[in-house]
Amino acid sequence: MVNPATGFLAPSKITAFKTLIGDILNRMKAAQEISGYSVIIDPNQNVLVNDTLIISYFIVPVGVATKIYVEEGLSLTEK
Repeated sequence: MVNPATGFLAPSKITAFKTLIGDILNRMKAAQEISGYSVIIDPNQNVLVNDTLIISYFIVPVGVATKIYVEEGLSLTEK
C-alpha cells in the first residue's frame, strides 16, 4: 500500500481512491447535478510523515441562464 522507503502511496492505491471518488461524481453527473469534474491526488505525498492523504476534486457546476434574448428580424432572402 505505501512504499516504506518513500512514504508514497502505490500507484494502484491512488487509482483506487480516484475511482472511488469518481464513481460518486459520475453519479452526480449522470443525474445532471454537475456538468463535470476532475480528481487529483499528488503521488508525491508522504503519508507516513503526517498520516494524511490529500485528495482534491473540482466540480464544474450546472450552468443556469436567468435571461434568454432572441432577435427577430425581416429579410429579403434566406440566410
